[in-house]
Amino acid sequence: MKVDGGEAVRHYMIEWKGVSCFWWYRDQIVCSGADEAQIGKLLNIAAALSAQVVGDDGEKYEIRKTFLGRKRIVTI
Repeated sequence: MKVDGGEAVRHYMIEWKGVSCFWWYRDQIVCSGADEAQIGKLLNIAAALSAQVVGDDGEKYEIRKTFLGRKRIVTI
């Protein structure tokens, strides 16, 4: 918990696959040092919420299908 302008800010942990790897606060879900599986999960959550997955440097992630129909994560 941190203090923002005299008000306590609480980040809610989200557990996935037995690990607390996501934190939720207001309109953001955050994951630090995400691996490919975690980015995939974030993309699924974002799709359900009509949202985007954005990295620390402003890069955006999405799932695209390959020529053979497999899904892969790409940075745009």
